[in-house]
Amino acid sequence: MASAGVRETRVGGAVAVGGGPWAYNGGPVWSQDKKAQGAAEDEVGMATVHALGRRVGEVTSLIAAGKTIYTLTPPLQA
Repeated sequence: MASAGVRETRVGGAVAVGGGPWAYNGGPVWSQDKKAQGAAEDEVGMATVHALGRRVGEVTSLIAAGKTIYTLTPPLQA
């Protein structure tokens, strides 16, 4: 079930999704020039990546559910 706090914005046909207050700007990690190992060691950064991933999944589910409802609902007659 998607949380009530999911926010999404349509921008030119794309959907912009935030990961919450700690991941509002994507999933930033600080690798300290240790590449993937350094990124994996950044616990706070990886938490933002996971939060953003959860939000993307929630918004995707909401969009899919909306499409299902839209196709099942007959159009309104004027």
